[in-house]
Amino acid sequence: MVKIINRKFINIFSKVFEMISEKEYNEFLDMTNIFEYILISIMDFDSRLTTGSVILRDDDGYFRYVAVKGHDMNILKDIRFKKNDIFEEKFYGAQIITSRIERETREQLDLLVKGGNLLKLKSYLSVPISTKNEVVGFLNIDNYSEKNIFIDGEIINIAKFFAKFMGHIYENINDKRDLRIKEKLLNKSNISNGILYNKAFLLGSLKEFFEKYEEFVFAIITIKNKLDEKSLESIFHRINKLFDEDIVAYEDNTFYILSEYISDYFFKTELKEVLEKPILWDTEIYPKFEYNFYNIPGDLKDIEEIKELI
Repeated sequence: MVKIINRKFINIFSKVFEMISEKEYNEFLDMTNIFEYILISIMDFDSRLTTGSVILRDDDGYFRYVAVKGHDMNILKDIRFKKNDIFEEKFYGAQIITSRIERETREQLDLLVKGGNLLKLKSYLSVPISTKNEVVGFLNIDNYSEKNIFIDGEIINIAKFFAKFMGHIYENINDKRDLRIKEKLLNKSNISNGILYNKAFLLGSLKEFFEKYEEFVFAIITIKNKLDEKSLESIFHRINKLFDEDIVAYEDNTFYILSEYISDYFFKTELKEVLEKPILWDTEIYPKFEYNFYNIPGDLKDIEEIKELI
């Protein structure tokens, strides 16, 4: 029996690491395939385990469903929990919870009833998922019967083991995303000393843009909030996704962007919609920005006029 279980663990680990290598994981929910696979694998260890979920902290600091089994992910993916929505005790070890009502808002409760079988649950096991000594999510296993299946220590041990594994995978994926972003910036800018968002490189690129294109776009986006390091990192992630193929420099809360083409519609609607989404790490922040958009040569005629803005 031990050999069979060990073989199952090895097969799961091998499959997960193979899956990590197959995707870029640009968005939070891109991780669904991996954590759904791990969740289903957990259920296979005991026939009494039928439904469960994985909640992880997203790029903006909110806790969100990333994988479910036996529930409706299309509904649950719209729920965003703040840290203070969750009982503090859940952050410190495996908890068997008999009352599902915690600190959810009315809207969250409605979604949990529709998508998470809330009214049918008798209890559930919640195990924190940690990385770098910080709780970044929860592995939840549900129980629908009056009999407490979690009295079985083996179930708890398996859940704790896989929660620890999920923490390593979550960290691995985020490290991979960060490396990919840095690699793209380095390749794009030919900077070899590790300095990213370099204004000197922007000015050099500006000269190339005037030589290469008859028309292009120069944009300035200034952050108006005072942001902590994690919140600023969330903004960096958003900027990188929005201007993946463009030249970006950063200094003193300001992003300078050179692009061959950005539409007015994108700049006035989609850009603001993404950048101004709330961020929650230590406190909830609604980012505010000052936007300046220039068509070249319509608004600015030469390099000197742009340099004055930088």
